[in-house]
Amino acid sequence: MKYSNRFNEDFEFYLKNIRFAYLENGLVCQFHGKGIPEVQKGENDVKKAFYEFDTHGKLIPCENPALLIELIITKRMINWQIKQWAEGFRDFGEPYSYYLKELTDPPQWVMLSLLNQVRKNEIF
Repeated sequence: MKYSNRFNEDFEFYLKNIRFAYLENGLVCQFHGKGIPEVQKGENDVKKAFYEFDTHGKLIPCENPALLIELIITKRMINWQIKQWAEGFRDFGEPYSYYLKELTDPPQWVMLSLLNQVRKNEIF
């Protein structure tokens, strides 16, 4: 299956940042507001399964369900964290780069999401 450059970049970003979804004691963070999905073992590779979830919201069986779940949780945690950073942005007075240094190789959309969320919070 051929994936877009954007999807490939995002997939690699989430792989590199799986540790972001874990607490220091190794437990999975549950702050993303959703339950942990159940994924069946099957023949699809993880990248295809993540694509189906990310693009169509479908969970399909894959060869490594644990990794797929970690990727989904990581995506949710990063999105949740962007909202949290934006809510406290004016209170802490740190530059945007301060927040992004917690992530490994964040793509440009992460910075743009944080900027947009901060602006959105200022409107309300």
